[in-house]
Amino acid sequence: MQTLIVKIDTASHAAQVAGFLKTVPYIKSVITEKTIEPLKPLTAADWVRPGRPATEEELEQLAVEMEQEKGGYTTAELKKRMQQWKAKQL
Repeated sequence: MQTLIVKIDTASHAAQVAGFLKTVPYIKSVITEKTIEPLKPLTAADWVRPGRPATEEELEQLAVEMEQEKGGYTTAELKKRMQQWKAKQL
């Protein structure tokens, strides 16, 4: 008996291939396994990725960068824009 290992890009594609292989008369069994790929180390641009809690230092750095940004809206401008938006929604 021989074992064939095939890596497939998505779970839905794997299910389709497995379904087909189960119909082939000379195939004795089909087993699917989910493989877990190792995580890549985070880069400087990845520190705000969803799902990873930010550290205190990262939150402080984010606050500093936000304070230094040019442009944006004042609170009064934002309230005015929100009222305009609400009026359009009704």
